[in-house]
Amino acid sequence: MTVTKILGIDFETANECRSSACSVGLCVIDCLSGNVLQKKHLFIKPVPENFDEFNVMIHGITPDMVKDAPDFSGILPEIAALIDDETIVVAHNSAFDMGVLRSACEWFSLQLPNMNLVCTRVLSRVLLPGLASYSLTDVADACGLGEFEHHAADADAEICARILLHFLRTSGAADLEDMLKQCFVRLGTVKSGEYVSCRRKKNASYRSHREDLDAFAESIDLSDCEDNPFLGMTCVFTGKLQSMVRAEAEKLVIKRGGQIGERINADTNFLICGYQDPRVLKGKAKSKKLLSAEKLAAKGQDIQILNEDEFVKML
Repeated sequence: MTVTKILGIDFETANECRSSACSVGLCVIDCLSGNVLQKKHLFIKPVPENFDEFNVMIHGITPDMVKDAPDFSGILPEIAALIDDETIVVAHNSAFDMGVLRSACEWFSLQLPNMNLVCTRVLSRVLLPGLASYSLTDVADACGLGEFEHHAADADAEICARILLHFLRTSGAADLEDMLKQCFVRLGTVKSGEYVSCRRKKNASYRSHREDLDAFAESIDLSDCEDNPFLGMTCVFTGKLQSMVRAEAEKLVIKRGGQIGERINADTNFLICGYQDPRVLKGKAKSKKLLSAEKLAAKGQDIQILNEDEFVKML
């Protein structure tokens, strides 16, 4: 799957009905340059037409602002025109936005446009572990993307696209497909009217990863590892590595006869520390794994704490 463009999409609704879209934000970003290719904010006459006070308080859109707007049947062609085989559609909490799209299409007996899609909320739970909140504003802040006009649909659409672009550039993955595989996230799709949501694969995040590592370990010839410092040692990782993705680092340890631990305990021999991002750690300077390792070392356990440079030199 070749992806050259990201289409951020964000709906606002008039009331509790998912079909009641009253505006949509659309923003197309070029994956290579990061430039905005198109950006739109479109008002929509909602169905049903009543506006809930709570919704108005959130997004500020009133009945007068949409009285001359087209209904959803007049808007869908503009959305569909921005989607092609090289475009990935992205939303934050895509279950909501796709629910609006599907419900509005059903109301007007319209065919859903074919697309591939991802959810930045789903991805951020994997790529930004430990955040206190995974709201759009908090995720954007953790990515260092600055302030934006939240609940202005076009601004929300652009920040969704920029979050995905940030993940693609910083995750260490080769491409979108590789990133989704590493995160154990299923690509969302719409094909011939059939919708498949973007979500974490069931029971995949740890068990599937361990199965992959175990299978990799069985394929390794350890005859040349006799003098390697990781031979027979249990290694645990914490923080974000800069020179490689964690999955690659874990396999390098296994190739040298080591084992990968999930948490710090009496069997841990090495803790390899990547960047300790204070935004991810909620302002704290050290992760729980690093604090645990320091406590065990202070009590006399033979556990070595390595930074990334030290780890790479020992490989």
